[in-house]
Amino acid sequence: MIHPKLSPIALLEFTSLPMLGWLAAAVLPWLIHRWQRQRHMNTSWAAIELLLRAMQQRGRRIQMQQWLLLAVRTAILVLAALAVADPIFRQWAVSGSGSGLTHQIVVVDQSYSMGCVQAGTSRWQRGKAQARQWIENGDGEALTLIGWAEQAENLLGHPTLDSSIALAALEELQLSQSSADLSAALREILAAINRAELEFPQIATHQVVFCTDHGRPTWTLDERQHQLFEEVAKRANVTIVNVAEDPSLNVAITDLQITPPMTLQQREATISATISCFGTPTATSLSVELLINGSLVDQQQVELRKDGEISARFTHRFVGEGTQTVRVSLTENKDCLSIDDERWLIVEVRPKLRVACFAGQPRAADDLARALAPGNGLTEKEGTIDSEVFSISRLGEMEISNYDAVLLGSVKELSAREALALTEYVRQGGSLAIFFGQENSLEPFKDLQKLLPVHVERIQPVGEFRFDPLEYRHPIVAPFRGQTQAGLLGVAISQYVRLRLLEEHSSAEVVLRFDTGDPALVVDRFGLGQVAVLALPGSLVARTSAGTPWSSFALSPSFLPVVRELVAHLVGDRWLQQRNLLVGETAILPWETGAKTSTVRLPDGVQQTLPMAGENDHGKTMFRDTSLSGIYQFSDAGEEHARFAVNLDGRESDLTPIDRIRIPANISEITVERSISPYSYSGNLPFARILLACVLVLLLLELGLAWTLGRKWR
Repeated sequence: MIHPKLSPIALLEFTSLPMLGWLAAAVLPWLIHRWQRQRHMNTSWAAIELLLRAMQQRGRRIQMQQWLLLAVRTAILVLAALAVADPIFRQWAVSGSGSGLTHQIVVVDQSYSMGCVQAGTSRWQRGKAQARQWIENGDGEALTLIGWAEQAENLLGHPTLDSSIALAALEELQLSQSSADLSAALREILAAINRAELEFPQIATHQVVFCTDHGRPTWTLDERQHQLFEEVAKRANVTIVNVAEDPSLNVAITDLQITPPMTLQQREATISATISCFGTPTATSLSVELLINGSLVDQQQVELRKDGEISARFTHRFVGEGTQTVRVSLTENKDCLSIDDERWLIVEVRPKLRVACFAGQPRAADDLARALAPGNGLTEKEGTIDSEVFSISRLGEMEISNYDAVLLGSVKELSAREALALTEYVRQGGSLAIFFGQENSLEPFKDLQKLLPVHVERIQPVGEFRFDPLEYRHPIVAPFRGQTQAGLLGVAISQYVRLRLLEEHSSAEVVLRFDTGDPALVVDRFGLGQVAVLALPGSLVARTSAGTPWSSFALSPSFLPVVRELVAHLVGDRWLQQRNLLVGETAILPWETGAKTSTVRLPDGVQQTLPMAGENDHGKTMFRDTSLSGIYQFSDAGEEHARFAVNLDGRESDLTPIDRIRIPANISEITVERSISPYSYSGNLPFARILLACVLVLLLLELGLAWTLGRKWR
């Protein structure tokens, strides 16, 4: 966009300036014309005077014809010399103080959808070719090159007037395996504009060029992106070059889950792979393979549907304990994008779980312990959890990190030291569930407020209340869907602790509500672990002022499955969240690395030495370079300590270009161009070809004029 006080003019520049020397050839017609003029002496003769008087009438016409022929011959030489000098028209701006400068910002989409191969070339190749052409055409302008994926980076640091520097940076640019975040690109563009105006005060206009596949997941703008786009478009002309060919079929594994998330040895688990089909499939079915620790254990066929999702479900019993690698892949899938045809999942298999139940008063945690281990583990099914009951006074002296989960029942007192121990336990990956149930139990939790997703307000007056399962959406209560006899809706509640959700805990999930609308069960993440809060006691010990229990929950058939599903969710989901990441997310190791003995093996086989934990990392190692999808193996002194799975963001697998970018209606500077073949461009030759075409026309005109006028002059 040109500043309103500046007037645009077109300046002519030449790529091959020395070739303008051929303009001297334009003098030749004039020299030849001058040389051919005959010298003569004036001699009076009556007959000649009569002829001269007769020719005076057509003399001016013949002279004009000669000048016309001379001008055509001169124009032929001038245009030919200009054509070989390869001229460029460039728009600049001038004001009273002098000429302005154009700042061109080339933004290259690096997201993995650009790896789609169509017509023998990938979108990535076409995108780089387009960027190269814009940079070459912008030689002499201020150039900025931005690589754009999940993050955006100004590859040059500051604008440059040397296009060779920008071209060298473009050649080094690599395709990433992350998705594209348009907000990151727009923020980096605005930063580049501000930086350019500081370093080059003579800049009069900015030109932004996106080289992208125009994918629907990236270019469906939210409100914040609308605002950023509007701000960019107010300060620069925006061009979007679409490098995608016709929409192509892509089949991808976009999600991989295991149920239950708490995976126990010799227990049946269901592995579900979500397979998304974008476009119309040419085949009706596809083969899906399940591999455990690299060994093929199952295979099945799935039926593909146009623009839909299907699920491949495998049932498996894990024999060994410890870390297991699950991999699901598509075989014989011949689409344009192969990188999203497989997905990984890291599962921690354990023989059983250890849970510590702390009681604030006698028998306040007994019902919780029995729900976790009914029959004291007499049967195989009941022996999956080892639960132990302790007095709350033991909390400060125990090593609770040895337990997979900690449950607090009707706690009356909690010291600052105990609150700190629980906070650090959850921060480092533990699971904590708090069951309220005493009027004097509200004070101790002030020191735990840092990790709680709710604020404890007061005790609800005695009444008649029921659970609202919120359509059984959460996995903890999902097994009750359609089970009207399970007793969850029949729990009689006469009193509960009123909780209020905290806005700063945006990740908190409400599992159950009371029919008053107040939260009943809330779960949330904190650090590497999880915390749950139930606004009811976990036993019949807590009594109202009338001497009746707060609720019949501990007697309900739903009590045992809810408590077990709660612990399974907290522990299992914690492990899945910690060990399974998306490209670009940080892997957090709960152990401090040794100096030169801690290493990581990347998915491509490269091995790196891990850095020591930083001062603000709480003794943990943060590995942030998860730019490749696959398995990361972390070892210390040759012994494996952790394994992580890093997967692609499945949204980017949708290769469908968006029909129209919904930008604010008052922005008109945005144009969308279709890309050309990556090898069909040739710099600035289109204007040179126009000049050569004019030369050809003038040559034909010169031949015609010379032949016609020559006959008349005889």
